Amino acid sequence: MNRILLLATILTLFIVSCTPSKKAASGPKFTVAVLDFEARAGVKPEEALTMRDAFSTLLQQTGRFTVVDRSQTEKVLTEQQFQAMQSGDVSAMGKMLAVRKFVAGSVGKLGEDYIFNIKMTDVETAGIDFAISKRFNGDIEDVVEDLFPEMVQEILKAVDQKK
Repeated sequence: MNRILLLATILTLFIVSCTPSKKAASGPKFTVAVLDFEARAGVKPEEALTMRDAFSTLLQQTGRFTVVDRSQTEKVLTEQQFQAMQSGDVSAMGKMLAVRKFVAGSVGKLGEDYIFNIKMTDVETAGIDFAISKRFNGDIEDVVEDLFPEMVQEILKAVDQKK
């Protein structure tokens, strides 16, 4: 089952990346770091990471976000996490990565539904710009095509309203 999920996600990412993107949304472009999604009840950590990668790809394809490479994010967070977490200085981590926003998320299962929570945090203020919570009833393999595009559109809408 895990291999099927992984293959389905990789195939979906490949198809999405090869498909010509729609006209990029107008407005300012943000550099963001998408942190690993937390795996909650009923979801395996590798599934949450695969979903994080798919979500990052969709954000990048909007034309409104430049997503910092995951390996760079991990490297800086690993090196600076202890000092920044102790001081609560989200701004310092953001400056090291040259990002304006952090996107964090979690995914878990509640009954038959998957619950997705995504929030975007401003690096300068450490305030949460917005948070989205969605329920998804279906196969987890369908999240990338059925739920994530809707969530990305909500993020764009929230970013535009925040201007």
